[in-house]
Amino acid sequence: MSQLKQPRFVFLHIHKTGGMSLRHLIYRQFSGGKVFTIAKVKDTNYFLELPEQQRNAQQLIFGHFQFSDSFIFPDKTNYFTMLREPVSRIISQFNYIYFNPKHPFHNTMLKKQFTLYDMLTKGFIKNFDNCLVRMLSGNVFKDFGAIDEADYKKALENFDRYFSHFGINEYFDESILMLSYELNWEFPYYANTNVTKHKKIDKVVAEKTLAALERCSRYDQLLYKHALEKFKQKLEIYGARLKTDKDKLKAGNAKRKLFLKLHYLLHENKIIGKHI
Repeated sequence: MSQLKQPRFVFLHIHKTGGMSLRHLIYRQFSGGKVFTIAKVKDTNYFLELPEQQRNAQQLIFGHFQFSDSFIFPDKTNYFTMLREPVSRIISQFNYIYFNPKHPFHNTMLKKQFTLYDMLTKGFIKNFDNCLVRMLSGNVFKDFGAIDEADYKKALENFDRYFSHFGINEYFDESILMLSYELNWEFPYYANTNVTKHKKIDKVVAEKTLAALERCSRYDQLLYKHALEKFKQKLEIYGARLKTDKDKLKAGNAKRKLFLKLHYLLHENKIIGKHI
């Protein structure tokens, strides 16, 4: 589908929310359009400091970046993000770092034998502290443990004002189907990519770790609850259609699995982007 007939699309990819599969799906919808990938949050300013004409020419902008008023364009733009239950997102991020040798903190984690409790209390990686609010408020680099009610309110304001299109990771298929309905996209077949196959941690039972999880997800939980309530209202609207199309999606994904994975590999550099 040519992007020339569509408004600009901005996808804020929050870590460990199924976003790489989504990025591939979205990338295919904008085939032939101008695409800008922000590989890492620290690269946000590189994009924002480009000449205005060059920024406005981009038809698809996606990746890991912190949202701000600087991403508000003068013409029609659709904003999208995917949210995930905060505790499961934190655990998934821990497992991802533990089993991914390409992650910059992987070797340190294994060498020092850092536990989830360590990651939640020593502040090594800020995304272990209210990551959803950090990304949506634009305060990604705030000190670990310093996210407060003002950040939450800013994230909530941005979410309600700009992200009429959003998904919930626990309802992944429903999320992408509804997005395709709302934007009149091609049917959203997809292949799972960047999935952490192994788990160091599945369920947390230690009281001190549970308490740390609660502290580090306090404001994310509020944001997620708000989004989930809005999402369930959408589910009621599309209920019957979703039931039929979920079966179609499952069958179609299986048939297209090899093609989709090959397409992803051929376009991986553009989808993932390069750290600047």
